Amino acid sequence: MSTFRRTSSAVWLGTVMLFASACTESSLAPPEPSLARKVRLAEPTAGSATTTEPVMIRQAADAPPLHTYDTTFTAVQGEANTFVVFYDDPDREGVWEGEVFFKLDIPRDAQFMDEDGSPVATGDTVAIRAVIDPTQFLVRFSPHGSLFNGRKPALLSFYLVYAELHTGHDAVPDIWYQPVEGEPWTPSATSYEWKSNRLKITLDHFSNYAVAW
Repeated sequence: MSTFRRTSSAVWLGTVMLFASACTESSLAPPEPSLARKVRLAEPTAGSATTTEPVMIRQAADAPPLHTYDTTFTAVQGEANTFVVFYDDPDREGVWEGEVFFKLDIPRDAQFMDEDGSPVATGDTVAIRAVIDPTQFLVRFSPHGSLFNGRKPALLSFYLVYAELHTGHDAVPDIWYQPVEGEPWTPSATSYEWKSNRLKITLDHFSNYAVAW
């Protein structure tokens, strides 16, 4: 079951399992995660030396569960869409809107392209599925390979509040992508925003994305 919360420029409407807002550019943005919690640091495990394969970042041992691990949300062509998956709030029983795990921002003038490479008409909807690994910072988006035009890509953010990072690394990790299941992973041009403790990349197609070194 997947329901959504949409925003206008002034109000939040509805309560949802997955926060999803289709909003104008003047709309209220989802709250940034709290800075009270620090990124977890763990000692490197045996065999975790530098390799050509990505070292996937795991959820911290005390991370609360996500509110959903498999959900579908609906984007509307020609509207700004923001979709967020939250952790459950560990301090308030029954409250699912805790810290942010990932956020997908699709600008109003982003253009979805269908499987034939034709632009999706304004007002038409696109169902986007996100399947989340239960232990790693890894999301599989579908429809796999679906494209945006290059002028206005989407923005994908992972928040590291509950990331378990090895002390053997002296830099923040990157967001990696995998074009097809089973194929090699490639690091993306990733930026880190220290104030909100998030990694972000521009995204012009749906595939598999993970936080890794």
